[in-house]
Amino acid sequence: MTTDASKRNAEAARGEPAALRRNETATSKEDENPDGTDGKRRRRWRLAGWTWRELERIGALVAIVATILGCSYIGYQWFHAQLTSYIDDKIEPYDNLLTGIVLVHDRDFDGAVPYFRKALDAFDRKGVPEGRLKAAVNHYTLAVVTSRNPSEYRHDMERLKRYIGQRVPMYGWHQEQLGWFALFTSDLAEADVRFKLAVREYRKERSIKLMGTAEWALALLRLCEGKPSEAFNHGKEAVRSNYNDFNILKLHFEADYYLQEYSIDQLGNICGKTFSDAYPVFIKQMIEFGRAELAGVLKPDR
Repeated sequence: MTTDASKRNAEAARGEPAALRRNETATSKEDENPDGTDGKRRRRWRLAGWTWRELERIGALVAIVATILGCSYIGYQWFHAQLTSYIDDKIEPYDNLLTGIVLVHDRDFDGAVPYFRKALDAFDRKGVPEGRLKAAVNHYTLAVVTSRNPSEYRHDMERLKRYIGQRVPMYGWHQEQLGWFALFTSDLAEADVRFKLAVREYRKERSIKLMGTAEWALALLRLCEGKPSEAFNHGKEAVRSNYNDFNILKLHFEADYYLQEYSIDQLGNICGKTFSDAYPVFIKQMIEFGRAELAGVLKPDR
């Protein structure tokens, strides 16, 4: 008993509870090498207020958080890939179509062609309702025909012909555009067939004004062929069918437009002086005919 009392007195004198000394003893046993690097590191963490077990738990927590973040990043990448794929499949084709249509309305026909190519490629892969396909094919056709040099787009027109009349209904308008393309690519025989078919289809459709544009196209074709009298006859039919576009005031006050229009330059390059010399005379004849028509000297054959 004297020995135990002496121990308690000694502990009290040092101000250290026996429980704390037992904890320190237990902690010191965890240090395999108290004088080595590992032991020094552990003592430093203990001095900072952390125990080694607490550090191990923090490390495990960090690993869990890193795993969660990694999984989140993988999920983000997957979602981004799915969203990009959806945009490519569903949105981009219509974006290309709308861009092409806007460029056509801005008369940038050559700039519109690549967008229509992309839109039609996507529609071929995924399928599209007939109405949207028709919008793409019609504007694509118009862009090719009215481009600066339609000969550069022969491949595009061959592709469009596989749609027109098969996947897209063919109307007089399509025949007329195919006729213009043939004319601008020096195929006068094909142009003649197409323009005549356009007149016939417009008549069936009761599109009288549009029939006038096809008659005007036949007039220009006859000038290319060196047949001015036939050209004049087709010109008269154009005025009678579509007086809004080919009336005397328009022909007179916009004569410079009709003489300097880019398509006229194209035909001059294709048909040579046969056309270039005859066209100004033809315009004057049409102006005189319009005056007579307006005065009632000639009665329209309706």
